Amino acid sequence: LVKLLEDSRLRVRYFATQSLGKLQRSDAVQPIIGMLRENDGRDIYLRHAGVVALGNCAQPVQIRALIKDGSPAVRMAALLAMRRLQLPEIVEFLNDSDDLLVVEAARAINDMPIHAALPALASVLNNDRKFAAKYGKQFQAFQLRAVNANFRLGKIENAKALAEFAAQPSSPEATAAEALIALASWPEPSDRDRVVGVYRPLKREIINVASALQPVINQIL
Repeated sequence: LVKLLEDSRLRVRYFATQSLGKLQRSDAVQPIIGMLRENDGRDIYLRHAGVVALGNCAQPVQIRALIKDGSPAVRMAALLAMRRLQLPEIVEFLNDSDDLLVVEAARAINDMPIHAALPALASVLNNDRKFAAKYGKQFQAFQLRAVNANFRLGKIENAKALAEFAAQPSSPEATAAEALIALASWPEPSDRDRVVGVYRPLKREIINVASALQPVINQIL
């Protein structure tokens, strides 16, 4: 099966990778990584098979070792495997040099969710401005999840972060509005997640959201 990871036919590689994942063989980890590196993200079916196989074969420490790999394709596979395993170290990808991996990390943390990583995603909203002036669906997806992380954590510092984001002139109008809607929904949050719509009821201490808005309300208006 390991030899078939280098077969000229992609379909054969796909089923060989799937089979190695089902066998859960630790000695298949490096060949699977080699397959992912050679594929370089070109065939998404091979990438998916590699991600599932890594999740089944590799120890968490082996997946963590790929966070700084030189190949974006290998890092993406590691990120997706960490998502499946809900490893909190996925927060490292929020600082990745590849914007697409940063966005994918935000999706993983919010959408699973990976609770231990929510504070790191929430903190990115105002501390890292590299996405603030970027527009498009992928960057909006990143910002909406950073907004939602603050909303779900529900502390006064999270409310202040949302108010400050809404007041920033560089914040896209749609996500700034979402931050304000989140603040308006604070006292009675919906039982469904604001981004992915699944059932995730919130139980948290009620805070005075007006105190978070007051310092920046003039800027917002």
